[in-house]
Amino acid sequence: MSHPTAESHTPGSPTDARCPACGQTLDQLVEGKCPLCAFQIQEAPITSEDTTPFAQTSTPGWGAWWSMCRWTFAASNARLSYLSLVRLSPASRRFARNNLLLFALAVTCLQLTHAGWQRILATGPEDTDRTADIRTAGWYELGTSELDPSASNNTGRSFNIRWNPAITFTTAAVTFFVALVIGWWWLRWVDWGAQAALGRSRREEGRLSCALRYSTAWLVPVCAPAMLILLRPLWYLNEARGWNLFPQTIVLYLPVVIVTALGMILWWLWLIRLSLTVPLQVRTRVLIWYTMAAPVLGIALVGGAGYGLHRGSTELFAALGMGG
Repeated sequence: MSHPTAESHTPGSPTDARCPACGQTLDQLVEGKCPLCAFQIQEAPITSEDTTPFAQTSTPGWGAWWSMCRWTFAASNARLSYLSLVRLSPASRRFARNNLLLFALAVTCLQLTHAGWQRILATGPEDTDRTADIRTAGWYELGTSELDPSASNNTGRSFNIRWNPAITFTTAAVTFFVALVIGWWWLRWVDWGAQAALGRSRREEGRLSCALRYSTAWLVPVCAPAMLILLRPLWYLNEARGWNLFPQTIVLYLPVVIVTALGMILWWLWLIRLSLTVPLQVRTRVLIWYTMAAPVLGIALVGGAGYGLHRGSTELFAALGMGG
């Protein structure tokens, strides 16, 4: 049984085909839809006209960017259907670029508060003797604090908080560049996979490309909480100086993890909804790609880049005598 297509049916023309959704005999189409279940038989045309708020604004800037983010978050099924039919536009490229910069900035914030920081337990006088060597290698001691002597696993020991600015800022700069490349690769590969899933006859239409760029609005809830990590050095100092001003670091990390995970899940669900707007004949392939392949690809890219940065920077700084 063949599926009706836009080429073989026109509104008002008789046909002996059946609706692929409900099985109703299609004697006549009403506005390109099945008269019984209103299933869209005729495919809507692909367009190059981007009428989204970000593309139509006369005052481009952060206000227009944030308006487009909210427009994307609140996208109805009809809005997603429209986005899926718009070809890649200059506005969607700019929007995705802004969000990739946000992603790179968020990852860089994580590195600024992790790379080049050490919390070292001191077990005897020999650790104090290493201070001069550490400073020669670029490490600075920010504070020393006595641990709780009542704890069975650290009796009589203290810890030092040390920071190496050269390691911190060098790693952060490399991370920013790598994060931009990773984000760009992910978008290109996901777009390529979606076009392949659409099939040979639709591959050159440009369907879904614009929508994928606008979907990067979900990087805002994914990445924005990472800015809180910039407060982590305050926890270091609080611990080293014995100020007791802040609670345990889990109070800082827990909301970051929750909000980031929620943003990723909502983005994933948004892409699943987007895949349901494509023609029925290729819907399953696109759905599988967005549901399984796109997230796995993202995890592989981020995980691989993170592991490579960690191993590469560790060996590099050790070779330069900056390992601490």
